[in-house]
Amino acid sequence: MFNGIDGTLIGFFTALALFAAVAGSILWFTVRTGSSPTPSGPALRRAILAAVAEAEANAPPGPIIEIGGGWGGLARALHHRFPHRPVVVFEPSWAPYWVSRLLSPRSAANRPRFKNRAVRSEDLAAGAVAVAYLAPETMKRLAPLFHALPPGAAVVSAMFAIPGWTPGMTLTADDLYKSPVYLYRT
Repeated sequence: MFNGIDGTLIGFFTALALFAAVAGSILWFTVRTGSSPTPSGPALRRAILAAVAEAEANAPPGPIIEIGGGWGGLARALHHRFPHRPVVVFEPSWAPYWVSRLLSPRSAANRPRFKNRAVRSEDLAAGAVAVAYLAPETMKRLAPLFHALPPGAAVVSAMFAIPGWTPGMTLTADDLYKSPVYLYRT
């Protein structure tokens, strides 16, 4: 007992406050960035990895940059599939950022590097492949940043095309929605 309040009740209200803080943070960053932290399903993730493999084969040296890393599932898949390339992940929302970091491999020397902020053009200047699974308006805002990628680099966009750009290749995920994955070369 703590001043007449049962410990279970304190635990309940603590958990409720933590849940409200996490949900509020996710809502705030969703409104602010225009994209929610949406996990990619297994079929969509396979299509993204296939597009990155196609892009990465002819890309210049440099990291794979994931823009809007969400909960980190794609970042871990990128790390496992392309261990010879660094993976850099930008996620401005603190709750998914910390979950991603906690679930990231600890022992790998070249594990994904997570940055708790939005991507900037100078971040893309050394990138080999930029990967994004973001809402259409967010992709439209990011389009000018992609011009900072070096010649020969690529952009892989899941579900949503980059307005005004023509993809060099479009893959289709074997999921319920037949989700498109677009591959652009700079």
